[in-house]
Amino acid sequence: MSFPTTIYDSVARAKETQVAQGETPLGTRLVVPDGRVFRFAQAGATALHPFKIVKSAALGPWSTMSACGVQDAVRRSTSYTAGATQIHFSYGATGSVNANTFKDGWLLVNSTDTAERQYAKLGSHGALASATALNSLNYVNIPDGLDLELNTETDNIVRLIPHEYKGVIIASETPGGGVVGVPIVSVPISYYFWMQTWGPCPVLQDACGRTDAIANFQGFQAYLATGGTGAIGLPSSGMTGSLDSDSQGNALIGAIGVFMSGGPATRYALINLRLAA
Repeated sequence: MSFPTTIYDSVARAKETQVAQGETPLGTRLVVPDGRVFRFAQAGATALHPFKIVKSAALGPWSTMSACGVQDAVRRSTSYTAGATQIHFSYGATGSVNANTFKDGWLLVNSTDTAERQYAKLGSHGALASATALNSLNYVNIPDGLDLELNTETDNIVRLIPHEYKGVIIASETPGGGVVGVPIVSVPISYYFWMQTWGPCPVLQDACGRTDAIANFQGFQAYLATGGTGAIGLPSSGMTGSLDSDSQGNALIGAIGVFMSGGPATRYALINLRLAA
């Protein structure tokens, strides 16, 4: 059965949460009648609160491997041919990961051989361990198959990248993970939900009062603020409060949207989100 990448449905649908993913792929786009856009996502290890910015989880060791052992599933050859739909690992990153951690994510092959550099969408997989026995179930499925041949050589570095909407967390200035959206309802740990990515949305505002009394911040770009609360701020002179920025004051994460109307400090502003249309 195939599923549409875009669903048109009610605002009530956008407020639903569910304990199991079901058959809806992560990243599925939901458009409600007023034009707001949502994406299907999963909460991480902490519950999410409405109207606070969330970001992708930081990449783990399986997503940043500098070496790995790719092995032929039946141990009879030294490579996978183009079109192969399953890859086994003889060893991988330190530590293990649960089954389907990388489902809906990406396989990335870095190689010194341009004929083998490629990427592919990941399907289901079993639990992955750092060291595995011969003929183990340390595998990942690739529903659409490899585009190119993949040799089991040490210069082929294979990385498993989770979907950016899997295990999202409240945004903070801690390095790792990009801003992806805003939940509009409370979301329990590990639940699936619809995360707003485009259009008008209330968002928690940090203590960004201004000494030059510009009313409501209307038209100003909104950026992630410091403090780890999922709040937004705005860059300008005369601002109190701080942005997630480097030592030169450059914002580390791009604009999230535009202020339609600012709120009192530590209350809520109305932001026209511009994350994923």
